[in-house]
Amino acid sequence: APAPPTAGARRVLCARELTKVYEELFRGTIDGALAHYGEDGQGVLRGEFTLVLLPDESRQARDAANAVEDRGDTVLALLEAQAGAGALLSAAVRDVCAATGAPKREVYNAALAIWAKI
Repeated sequence: APAPPTAGARRVLCARELTKVYEELFRGTIDGALAHYGEDGQGVLRGEFTLVLLPDESRQARDAANAVEDRGDTVLALLEAQAGAGALLSAAVRDVCAATGAPKREVYNAALAIWAKI
């Protein structure tokens, strides 16, 4: 079956006949593996295969960016609640850092902007 169009650049390790005399390893992309083991390729498409797919780097980057964005929204909401309750800036920063795991510098800069409006 053909690979999905977005999968072609994903890194893969194809291991054929592990622990045997004719052991073969192919490291590359999914597109490269398809070319290597295709009709015109050099690879032999016989025997036992083990495929190891590396994580999708574009997805990991996208997920990390979304997590940072979500954390930023949470930080702002918590800081605004603290400011509305009349908390001291330093105590609010400490509490929000502990609750979210956000870097202190990031929380402190956001807190300065919020406390400046009060």
